[in-house]
Amino acid sequence: MAAAIQAVTDRGMSKRQAAKYFNIPRQTLCDHISGKTAPNKPQGRPPALPLEVETGVVKNVLDCAEKGFPLTRRGVLHKVGMCTVNY
Repeated sequence: MAAAIQAVTDRGMSKRQAAKYFNIPRQTLCDHISGKTAPNKPQGRPPALPLEVETGVVKNVLDCAEKGFPLTRRGVLHKVGMCTVNY
């Protein structure tokens, strides 16, 4: 992304050419050049659960699987509910 932005701003390459050359969607490149989107900002919505809670859920699910009780989707959702009570 940084190389594409530099090609447009410093070397005078068109946005369309830079998008094609660097294999980046043109609108995404335009958004980054105009400042609409920060270059290092992660895209998408933030995680719903903190990393500690997610790690705890994974640990619980893997422990159950090791003990011979693999969980279904419903069981995993139940474990998530139990781990998020304190959250």
